[in-house]
Amino acid sequence: SPSSSPSSSIKLELGLIHNVSGSAYLDFGGTKVICSVHGPYARTASGGVFHSTGQLECDLKYATSSSSTSIMNEKTYAIQSQTVINALQSSIRLEKYAKMTIMISIVVLETQGCELANVICCASLALLDSGIEMLDLVCASSAVKQSDGVVVFNPNRDQIANGDGSVTVATSPTTGDIT
Repeated sequence: SPSSSPSSSIKLELGLIHNVSGSAYLDFGGTKVICSVHGPYARTASGGVFHSTGQLECDLKYATSSSSTSIMNEKTYAIQSQTVINALQSSIRLEKYAKMTIMISIVVLETQGCELANVICCASLALLDSGIEMLDLVCASSAVKQSDGVVVFNPNRDQIANGDGSVTVATSPTTGDIT
């Protein structure tokens, strides 16, 4: 029978935010994330250059009450936002959205660890809710290797801090892409 511990329970809701193309809320392992999708909307050409495919943008923020805000900086936000884009863009049919932009806004409301995997999963579900054409959902998971050699999936902050290294992997089954 499934465990009732917080790390094994999942709460997922789609369509919570009105006046956006799509949205998703994910609560898993003590990490709570909300994502909204805006667009696709027409993009103005910067420097007179138009792209033949759509562009994906991501704005990732942490709520001030989130435990990780004290260790985060603008460079880390930019790296995490680009990681989300890298994980999702091969799964989105961007060729269908020439000269268009799709914007994903993400807020990590609360985190106990491995928020990047939860962010990627939540963003993929928000894209699904928006009706943006996709080849497949993108799934992500985090793991950390403990000093005793045991690998822990969905690690919390203490397990990450005390581990020998952690990894977050995202994959799109249809394309076979791994980020």
